[in-house]
Amino acid sequence: YQRRVHGDNRRGIDHGVFVPLLLMYPEADIPVIPISLTNDLDPHQHILLGKALKPLRDEGVLILGSGSSFHNLPAIFKASVADKERWSVGFNNYLTSAVTASSDEERISKLENWKQGPFALESHPREEHLIPLMVIAAAGSGPGRVCWTSESPGDQYQSYIFEN
Repeated sequence: YQRRVHGDNRRGIDHGVFVPLLLMYPEADIPVIPISLTNDLDPHQHILLGKALKPLRDEGVLILGSGSSFHNLPAIFKASVADKERWSVGFNNYLTSAVTASSDEERISKLENWKQGPFALESHPREEHLIPLMVIAAAGSGPGRVCWTSESPGDQYQSYIFEN
């Protein structure tokens, strides 16, 4: 995998990076290299990126993807509780089946084709909050698991971990 990249010292650390790390490492005592998503948000390119980063895990590097399993701000504020629940739970069930698939091929295929999942576009009208999952799934070894679930009226959110 080769991709032309460049640094941008004018851009600060995104809230998707500093909020989780602030909670995990409040002393800010670890080095951090944030990586931006590609402009086209192509799932396949992010899966390739995850595969390229995978060897770093053997060197003790934490690969953290921050996003959301449900991210539709207009729906959060305007859709009915029943619709939001149907959308978020339906799509989270699809994501969980993808993440926990025992076959690497099935896991990657389901994630790469996430738009085929039930209520995919209702859950993610724009996928920038989902794409980090593609990177960490490809950087992991074997199936992941749900490590956190949160619910608010009508919305369900899940986080996943790949420990192997």
